[in-house]
Amino acid sequence: METAHQCLSRLIVSDTNLSTAIDIFRSYFQNDQVDLSEETKQAFLKQYAELLIKCVCKGSYPIINSSSNDHHHNHHHHHHFLPDHHNSQPLFVPRDIDEEILLLLLLGQSSTLNEAVLNWQPEYEAQRERSHQAAYNILSLLAIFLSRKQAFHLIADSYEQALRFSFEHFQTWYNYGLALISSGQSFRAYLILKECLRMQPQNIQVYLQLSKIILQDIYDLPTVLKTFPPSSEDIQPMLNQTSNQHEQRPPFIDLIDEAINYCQQAKELQTPPLPRSLLLLALAKSFKARQSSIHHDRQKLFQSAIKELRECIELDPYDSIAHFHLAQNLSFLNQTNEALKSIETCLLLSPDDKHALHLHTLLLTAKKKIPEAYAQIYRATNEYPDINLLLTKASIEEELYGCEQSIVTCKEALVVWKNEIEPLVMNNIHHVRGISNSSAGNRTIGRSQNPSINMEIENENNPTGMIKVEDGMKNLLLLGIQSSSGLVNDENNSLINHRSSTSFFSIQPIYFNLIQIFEHLVRYYIKLDKIDESERCLKEILLLNPFCHQIFYLRGLINDARGQFKLAKQNYNDALAINPFHFSTLIQLTKLLIQIGNYSIAEKYARDAISIQPSNYQPWYLLSLAMEARGEFEQSVDVGATAVHLEEDSPIVSYHSIIRVL
Repeated sequence: METAHQCLSRLIVSDTNLSTAIDIFRSYFQNDQVDLSEETKQAFLKQYAELLIKCVCKGSYPIINSSSNDHHHNHHHHHHFLPDHHNSQPLFVPRDIDEEILLLLLLGQSSTLNEAVLNWQPEYEAQRERSHQAAYNILSLLAIFLSRKQAFHLIADSYEQALRFSFEHFQTWYNYGLALISSGQSFRAYLILKECLRMQPQNIQVYLQLSKIILQDIYDLPTVLKTFPPSSEDIQPMLNQTSNQHEQRPPFIDLIDEAINYCQQAKELQTPPLPRSLLLLALAKSFKARQSSIHHDRQKLFQSAIKELRECIELDPYDSIAHFHLAQNLSFLNQTNEALKSIETCLLLSPDDKHALHLHTLLLTAKKKIPEAYAQIYRATNEYPDINLLLTKASIEEELYGCEQSIVTCKEALVVWKNEIEPLVMNNIHHVRGISNSSAGNRTIGRSQNPSINMEIENENNPTGMIKVEDGMKNLLLLGIQSSSGLVNDENNSLINHRSSTSFFSIQPIYFNLIQIFEHLVRYYIKLDKIDESERCLKEILLLNPFCHQIFYLRGLINDARGQFKLAKQNYNDALAINPFHFSTLIQLTKLLIQIGNYSIAEKYARDAISIQPSNYQPWYLLSLAMEARGEFEQSVDVGATAVHLEEDSPIVSYHSIIRVL
């Protein structure tokens, strides 16, 4: 009987009579007189779900309505093979194809999980493998369907439930890791993929995924940072969990070395190596070079990264991302002409790449082709209203048209931030992510994990995806967690963020772009001698966190402009006490110390700035001034010549402002 039912459904589907096939499948699930085994029911659920996913669109979907039973009853007279129906209405009736597919897959998942064989005795091996394969087939369909709805957290939870009977089953663990990556739980994915690597130490894809997570995601704060709790009671368990996660997290530089090791092993596993393994290896070396304060080590790492990128391009000359990173690493070494050739090739392969457009603009400014650079950035900002692009545009406009036009562009950037980021903040305040009670224990759900399935969105970018840190790699060492209760004050539309003990000197990454916009506004108003306006800009962001280094830096700029040098010096020192790697503060403090005649300390801070950005001409020029004031004329001339040489190829905005992995 069961074989006949299966053959009948397959025959009708093969005849492309979808409506009849759907009626038959529904009849099996609506009629409790048909006694089928669990294995057959699972097979029917899988076949019906596959039919709806592959062959039925929303326009041709036959809706289940209250008269469906009568419809099937009439069919009974014409098709004697259909079983009789009860007239009782089921408790839940799917309203559209998405709900019916989800219902089928969840029923199939529940059935396969309940029927899973957990006995690990050798005589049960065949049964255990069959039950696991049945569950894996359903999970694969569920993952395909839910990925279209951006419900990656549900996919991760489904695979997590399957782990209890998937011991040493690589593909289930690997898919679980991929689902965690998509749901924004990068550190958990990192741990799962390391377990996958133990199972299959020769699998290149695992090495590449691990290195990609380290380079792209793991420098973000733990997933708890993506949660905005409404009260202090809700924040405490999250803070405890975050501290535990930080205790398990390897040191920052060790992670980069680990990524280099993974990429190196992936490179050695195949001859010739995969281009992607060479690309990630070059990125890891480049990131390590940016962290190095020793000039020789930095140059050596950049040269090694460039060598890997050239080899990658030889194997895959049409990889636009490899051309981009080659151009950026050449830019770090001030090889502007070669970098321009590489970025132009990248733009030929991918004309709409906003990062490539940004880098091309900076290279044009380095060649002192300011009008061409402005034309490029103008087109880019019209196509992509990106905050970083707009801030670069403002810097170029300052050079061409003055600070007034730059202020207008900064206000455009504020509108972009308000339209794109503020809804995310509000959404996370009013729709708080709870604690997921999974088999692995309580964990905080990431910001990119939607609490429900969006049935209207397919193949679109998740607006609640992870926000990358773009305020310089070293700032990532200083970030913390803070409560966001009372984040928005409806009376004056000011953004207010209460500080917790773990975030006393930091702000959340979501506000980095906002801080950058106001930093530009403060500088432009100071240059226009509108000190009161710059003070108002500072007050707008003061309540985000009055003790972060950016706030002290802006206070120092304002006090410096007012001639209050002692207070400005104190502000700069406070900023450096919080973040000793803040390049702009080092430059401003060096200028101030030279102005007040403290040349020896000015020389010390100039050297600190050089160790952070050795290709930037400003600290070299200030160092030459300090040496000249101290009577070291011969050394001052050499250092000044270096500054002049670097200024010839210096962009209007640092190349470090563009942070990109893949």
